[in-house]
Amino acid sequence: MSHNDDFLLTRDDIIRGLIRLGELAQACGLEVKFGIVGGAVMVLEYGARELTHDVDAIILAPPATWAATRAKVFELVEIVAGEFSWPEDWLNDDASQFVDELEYDNLFPIPGIEVYIASTAQMLGLKLSAWRGGVDTEDASSLLQRMSGSREEIWRAVRPFLVPGYQATAEDAFDSLWIDTYGYESDWRHN
Repeated sequence: MSHNDDFLLTRDDIIRGLIRLGELAQACGLEVKFGIVGGAVMVLEYGARELTHDVDAIILAPPATWAATRAKVFELVEIVAGEFSWPEDWLNDDASQFVDELEYDNLFPIPGIEVYIASTAQMLGLKLSAWRGGVDTEDASSLLQRMSGSREEIWRAVRPFLVPGYQATAEDAFDSLWIDTYGYESDWRHN
């Protein structure tokens, strides 16, 4: 089964899938560590929305073992997909092409695997870089409101996480988002 735009995961679905993935990893002696970005963070960590199409994961493994670890993780992801009748890419690493390093705020407790949640600043940088409107705009607004400081302070925190080649789009998106959220005064502080 491949990606289906009609397929949606709730918070409970994501947790159920990750728990099963952890059980399978433990059963085969595989240590799995990955970071979560994208819509799954908005569902799991912030409760900013109820549904997402998939779980965007960044496999965290030493370079020498990364390819083998990734291959084994995705074998297990396919098993979970089969057991739950989900698309095989319910958990994927497509977003890893946009993330050089993961800055995480929290470790999400799942037995058998370590799941790190991308930081608010990194999530906002990724959302601003993608800026597809709709749900990205809603997510970005929610993330912005969780950060504190002046416009300049928040922009400095977010800028390192912009996707190369998308900086101008992200800056325009940030300006628009700031104005929509807080008004025109760029030095206005909020908490």
